[in-house]
Amino acid sequence: MGINLTGPEFDYLDQQLTNGIRQGQSIHHIVTSDPNIPCSSRTIYRYVTHNLTSIKGHELRRKVILRKRITQKVTPTIDLSVRLHRAYPDFIAFLLLHPGVLVAQMDTILGPRHDGPCLLTIHFITFRFMIAFKLESHTCEEVSRVFRYLQTIFTPDEYRALFSVILTDRGTEFVRPDDIEIHHQTGEVLAHVFFADPQASNQKAQIEENHTLLRYVLPKGTRLGFLTDEFVSLMLSHINSYQRKVIASTPYELMKIYYGEHILAKLKVRAISPDKVYLKPSLFSQK
Repeated sequence: MGINLTGPEFDYLDQQLTNGIRQGQSIHHIVTSDPNIPCSSRTIYRYVTHNLTSIKGHELRRKVILRKRITQKVTPTIDLSVRLHRAYPDFIAFLLLHPGVLVAQMDTILGPRHDGPCLLTIHFITFRFMIAFKLESHTCEEVSRVFRYLQTIFTPDEYRALFSVILTDRGTEFVRPDDIEIHHQTGEVLAHVFFADPQASNQKAQIEENHTLLRYVLPKGTRLGFLTDEFVSLMLSHINSYQRKVIASTPYELMKIYYGEHILAKLKVRAISPDKVYLKPSLFSQK
């Protein structure tokens, strides 16, 4: 296979490809972020496949292999009335009555000890934008603490605009939806929480997919106790500055256009230069 580039053009491509891939970037992100790269993603993949570049095929991001989840028998006492009028059919009915409403999906990322520190993740599906907060334990009390904090830093109108509709699973950490929906000081209803059906991760597939990027930095089995608020903000800044094909932009840029930089500042998420995006476990040593 020949290379339809001049020597200097290929040298530039090879250097940018090497720098980007070894920082955990994808070929799509590298090409989209640098208008000086003289060929398409498809052409670069062919170069790599034929061993024409310094980067080899095994260094590219591989397809994620989903392992069968290990389910644990946990039977805590739950007030099932919290799910009344909050089931998935109620969620669909709400969307039909409120066309155009923005939806966020919510989940948790667990460490190897399910009763230890974990991450609460919230994904704004229209923008592919995700935020996360460290929980000291996988409990509803910790989730409520996060939303009290969010109600403190945002005005009621800002909170309503961000969290008007939230879809989550039926985990025991989410059994206090009132703490999310109702302002802890004024008693005003600002949001609506709905629950996906049991074992139906496809109903909130977007957040599950975005967790793949988070796992580039925090592989499964990573103990999460070392995380600080600063580390979580840094990680999410890199993830939200990562180019996505489906939106032809970065999540950060779309959120900035829709909500404004002051909202992003309150969330402590900042833009990372495309060539500096780093999605590997060693991110925290790059500070």
